[in-house]
Amino acid sequence: DALLIVRELKRAGYEPTYERVESEAALRAALDDRSWDIVVSDFKMPQFTGTDALKLLRQGDQDTPFIFVSGTIGEDVAVEAMRAGAHEFLVKPVDEQRFLGAVGNALAGRSAEVRTTGNPASPPGEFIGSSAAMQQIYDKVRSVARSMAAAMVSSAPGYSPRI
Repeated sequence: DALLIVRELKRAGYEPTYERVESEAALRAALDDRSWDIVVSDFKMPQFTGTDALKLLRQGDQDTPFIFVSGTIGEDVAVEAMRAGAHEFLVKPVDEQRFLGAVGNALAGRSAEVRTTGNPASPPGEFIGSSAAMQQIYDKVRSVARSMAAAMVSSAPGYSPRI
């Protein structure tokens, strides 16, 4: 699967540097060795799970996009993965365009974050407000924006929005 992903990325014009890992120790070593632009992971691996990989990545890095590609993940697990910080989850067999779109969106979001200056708590887009409740909404908007998932923000006048 890893080589198929690398081949798709190359055909799309990317120049991937990759490392395939099968254990928590190997992932930890790869993360310590260099900075990665994106992590693509299966859910089930021989010696650990994709959820373990996501947790390990998030311990030291909150920004690197993480995409699950799996045929064994259920909707409830996918929702939990997104809440834990995954940017996308794709079900095998993966549509090439959907995969490349997820990678492009994740990398574009990362580039935008790198280019952003000023207060990281500032509102995205054209939102206004600085209360703690609005900061939570901004965090959710940023999280959803990195994904290809659809989201609706709604609010009655005078109430905090819900996502």
